[in-house]
Amino acid sequence: ELKVPPPPPPADHKRRDVKTDGLAGKGNLKNPKVTIVECSDFDCPFCKRATDTVDQIAKEFGGEVGIFFRNYPLPMHKQAEPAHRAAVAAQAQGKFWEMHDLLFENRDKRSDEDLKGLASQLGLDVAAWEKAFNDPATAQRVKDDMAACSSADVRGAPGFLINGRLLSGAQPFPVFKGVIEEEL
Repeated sequence: ELKVPPPPPPADHKRRDVKTDGLAGKGNLKNPKVTIVECSDFDCPFCKRATDTVDQIAKEFGGEVGIFFRNYPLPMHKQAEPAHRAAVAAQAQGKFWEMHDLLFENRDKRSDEDLKGLASQLGLDVAAWEKAFNDPATAQRVKDDMAACSSADVRGAPGFLINGRLLSGAQPFPVFKGVIEEEL
């Protein structure tokens, strides 16, 4: 007998306190009706898959939704932490999302030299980027993001907090759309 797996759970109804100060964001960042915080890992294939869904959300709900990114490198991905520092360093020059996309597209490029090459490819001031990349405050920012995701009950990547409600995994767009519409 063929068993159909149950549908993925929608977002739970617990409201977590979600802070977005200092986070890279897109969409309506000033006064969104719906705030989405994505906890993601640049070395996670499911997180990469979720990027298309996030782009679709931004396109369809851009005026009503603010999408923010938290660094959530998983311990099993040994090279993820430097990639997240690379993105934080790029954010200081206003190129977070461009670096975000390059890091997902180039998961085989994780040495410091490779990451420096990506910064150069984006036209960043490489000396300033390198200083930020190596700054202990950048590593602390990644740790703080990880702690914020964990304290919001995120247990894997990607995890999304939609107005504080947890939605786990790289869910298809209709699942996100349903939760967003509940929140609007």
